[in-house]
Amino acid sequence: MRNEINAPWRDPADMTPLRMIARHPLLILLALAISSALAAVYLRNATPQYMSTAVLRVQQPPLSGSAETPRTADETAVFLNAELAVLTSTPVLESALANKAVLNTQTARAIAAAPEPASAMRSRLRATLGRKDNLISIELNAASPGDAAIVVNAVVEAYVARQKHLWEENRRKMLAVLETQKAQQSAEAKETSDTMLRVLRQAGSPVLDSRQKLQEIAALSLTLRATQQEEAAAQTQYTDAARPLMANPALQTELERIITADIAPTRSDAENEQLRLLISELKAKRQEMINVRSFLPSHPQIVTLDRQLAETQLTYAAAMHRHWTVLKTRARQLQATINQQEASAIELAARASEYAQAELNLKRQDEKLAILAGRIAELTTPENTAMQRVEVVEQGRPAARPTTPDRARTLVIATAFGLLCGAVAAYAREAALLRRHEISGSLPKRRLAAPHGGRSYGGENDPEMARDMNGVRREVGSAPVHLDKRERLQVD
Repeated sequence: MRNEINAPWRDPADMTPLRMIARHPLLILLALAISSALAAVYLRNATPQYMSTAVLRVQQPPLSGSAETPRTADETAVFLNAELAVLTSTPVLESALANKAVLNTQTARAIAAAPEPASAMRSRLRATLGRKDNLISIELNAASPGDAAIVVNAVVEAYVARQKHLWEENRRKMLAVLETQKAQQSAEAKETSDTMLRVLRQAGSPVLDSRQKLQEIAALSLTLRATQQEEAAAQTQYTDAARPLMANPALQTELERIITADIAPTRSDAENEQLRLLISELKAKRQEMINVRSFLPSHPQIVTLDRQLAETQLTYAAAMHRHWTVLKTRARQLQATINQQEASAIELAARASEYAQAELNLKRQDEKLAILAGRIAELTTPENTAMQRVEVVEQGRPAARPTTPDRARTLVIATAFGLLCGAVAAYAREAALLRRHEISGSLPKRRLAAPHGGRSYGGENDPEMARDMNGVRREVGSAPVHLDKRERLQVD
C-alpha cells in the first residue's frame, strides 16, 4: 500500500482509458482466463440440443367443381394461421406421442413424464409461417438428432392423418347433404315437367301462341262494327216504315201482333228493296189519281189503292223489323264470340306465361342438378383427398451438429466478456491509484484536472496551497502535508 502511494507520478495527459487499460495487461489476461474457463465448463456440462425441421405446403381446397376462386392474401393468411393452430393442437400432438417410433425415443419418455404431455410437447415445438412463400415450418430441439427427426415427422404424419380423417368425415356429410338436395331438385323438376304437360293439355295445342287468337278477335271486331252500323241503319228504316202505320190503329195493332208472334218472314235485301219501290209506286199512283184525275178519297179505286198501300206498308214494316232483329241478334252473337275469344286469349296468355315460368324454373332446376352432380362427382373421385391438400416439401432430418451450445459463439462471447471485465478492472485499478496519490499529497504544484469533476488542486493566486476533495486548503510542495484522521485511515 505504501509502495503504491509512493509510486512515480504520471501525467494526467497519460490517463486516457486505452493507456490506463494497456498498463494492466495481467488483469485483462486474468479476466480472459476466467471467462474462458467458465465457457469451457459450460460447454463441457451443457447438454447439446439438435434441431430438426420439416416444411409443409397446405392448400385450401376449392368449394365446388369449377375452378377455384382466387383468394386474397388476407384470406390465405387466415386459413394458414388456422392450420398452424391445428398443427399444434392437442389431438395432433397426442396422436404423435402415441406413435410407436416416438414412444421408443428418450425425448418422448421425458415429455410423457410431464404432468401435461401435450403442453410439454407444444413448448418444444416451434411452428412458423413464411411471409413470402406461405410455407409452414416445424422445428423441434432434442438431445438426440434422431429423436428430433422422429418426433417432427410424427407430428407431420399425425397432422396429415387428422386432416385426411376430417376431410373424409366432412366429405361424407357433404355427400349426404348433396344427395338430399339432388333428390329434392329432381322431385321439383318432375313436378315442373308435369305442370308444363298439364298446361299444354288444357290449352289443347302443342303451341301456346296467342297471336292467332288476337288476329281472329281483330277480324271479329271489324265485323261487329259493320254489323252494328247495319243494325243502326235497319232500326232507322224500321222507324221510317212504321211511322205511316201509326195513323191506322188497326194496322199498328196487326204490326205489334206480327212482331210479338215473330211470324214475319225473313226477306233478303233485294226483296225489301222491291217492297220499298212498290210503296213508292203506289204512293205516286194515288197522288196521280187525286191530283190528275181528281178522284175523291172515297172513290173505289182510291180505296182499293189505299188498302193495297196499307198492306204493303205493313208487310214492309214487318220485314224491316225482322231485318233489324236479325242484325241485332247477329251483333249480340258477334259480341259474345268476341268476348269468348278474348277470354280464350287471356286464358291462353296466362297459360303461356305459366308455361314460360315453368320452363324457366325447369331450366334453373336442371342447372342446379348439373351443379350438384358435379359436386358429387368431385367428392366421389379418388383423387380428391386430404393428401392432395398437404404437401411435405421437406421431411425432418437428423442434424449433423447441435444448435446449442454453439462452441464458436460461446467462445466469442466469453472472449468479449473477459476483455470487457479486464478493461473495467484495469480502469478501476488505475482510478484507485490516482485517488491514493491525491490523498497522499504527492501532486505537483500546478493546476491539475480534478478527477470525477472535483475542485482543482492549487491555483495561480496561491501556488503553495491546494484544496483537497473536501474543499480544505492545504499546503503542497516542500511543506509537510497535514492529514486529518479520516484521510490517514484511507491512506493506511
